[in-house]
Amino acid sequence: MLCEICGQKEAKFKTVIEGTTMSTCEKCKSHGPSQVIAQQFKPHSKLPPKKIEEEIVVEGYGNLIKQAREKKGLSQKEFSEKISEKDSIIHKVETEHSVPPIALAKKIEKFLGIKLVEVASQEFGPQKESKGQQLTIGDNIKIRKR
Repeated sequence: MLCEICGQKEAKFKTVIEGTTMSTCEKCKSHGPSQVIAQQFKPHSKLPPKKIEEEIVVEGYGNLIKQAREKKGLSQKEFSEKISEKDSIIHKVETEHSVPPIALAKKIEKFLGIKLVEVASQEFGPQKESKGQQLTIGDNIKIRKR
């Protein structure tokens, strides 16, 4: 792991600089009011990947709902009454001017016998270092002209 201040040398220290804990090299650990918290730390390189799952409404949901509703021979008004929703909401959902909340999408799924909700997952793992391209704190500082 490279120093978060200079980005040049290997970070061997955890240092508090102006209230922020940073990974620093031997040279940068003395910047500002700081103190060494732990020496010779090694970052966790074998952290298990983190998986985030979320329910989302499928693409083209409006057309799916409209086709299934028409297949049952229902108008928007009749359909909205059967599932106890306002017909304006059904119109907005069918025209895809509004994405239905997951609870409404599931209610529509159950009534029409279609699939509208799917589970999307995203996996985050440990980041791999690329030499010379890691951002440092200096990359994020904007200098204000007086």
